[in-house]
Amino acid sequence: MKQVIYILSCALLCAFVATSCNRGPKSDIEGFQKTVSGLHYRFISQNANGRQVEKGDMLNGEMLLRLENDTLFSNIGDPANLLVVSDGRFDGDLSEGLLMMHEGDKAVFAIDADKMAAHLQPNQMPASYKNGTNMKLYYEVNLLSVKSADEMASAKKEFEQKMQSMKDEQKQALDSYIAENNITATPNDDGLYVIVSKKGNGPKVEVGRRIKVAYTGYLLNGTIFDSSNSDIALQNNLEPHDALEFVVGQANLIKGWDDGLMGLAQGTKAKLIIPENLAYGAKGAGEMIPPYATLIFDVEILSVN
Repeated sequence: MKQVIYILSCALLCAFVATSCNRGPKSDIEGFQKTVSGLHYRFISQNANGRQVEKGDMLNGEMLLRLENDTLFSNIGDPANLLVVSDGRFDGDLSEGLLMMHEGDKAVFAIDADKMAAHLQPNQMPASYKNGTNMKLYYEVNLLSVKSADEMASAKKEFEQKMQSMKDEQKQALDSYIAENNITATPNDDGLYVIVSKKGNGPKVEVGRRIKVAYTGYLLNGTIFDSSNSDIALQNNLEPHDALEFVVGQANLIKGWDDGLMGLAQGTKAKLIIPENLAYGAKGAGEMIPPYATLIFDVEILSVN
């Protein structure tokens, strides 16, 4: 009986020692534990049944990064893809902490700022950093989801196929619009159509000149998304805008505007059919202009100075 008790006691002692070794030395940060490599960590909540992070995984969630009390980055309230987990650059790096997490976990990791600084250029550390003062970088991580490299590749392929389908649909819609509206004008090499309905006789649009243009913009399906005509804007539940005034070649406008207006005279009225490559391309714009959308503008050149 004494032998059984002795063996059981030894087993308990070994388990205690093993647990202590895994945790590492005691952390000098209140409420934190510390790994053997020197990473300080504190789990706010844990989801042991969640998928555990592995190298190569893409992590999605919220993160706040601070140097002591100086916040350097935060997307709290706006979850996003944060990073792909890779090998740590030094002992006690963030990667070690992330590999301890599961989907649904919330944790804070404290990293030696001096170790981080040794792997960065001097100007990459924040101004509040002071070498040799035992400062810590704190990563507050709310891990919402984990995707493997294979899952990311599959999602990327699916996204690319979806975008290509949208691009093809827009091309077909443009071809149909040209045919249905009996447009016989020849586009330029970039696919831009300039259809003049009234020729002006004033000075011509050139690079560097300030021009003022009245306009209404719409999609191939007729949806109006912007107009300087207050009546048209209000009829389409849009905020009325003034006629657009800008210096040709210097404004932050889509390329189709500069290219389409170039050489037209003051007083000219025209329709610009602007393909996606001269408009907003794959990104689209706002809620009304989808990816790869062809844009149509009815314009009138009010002044050229």
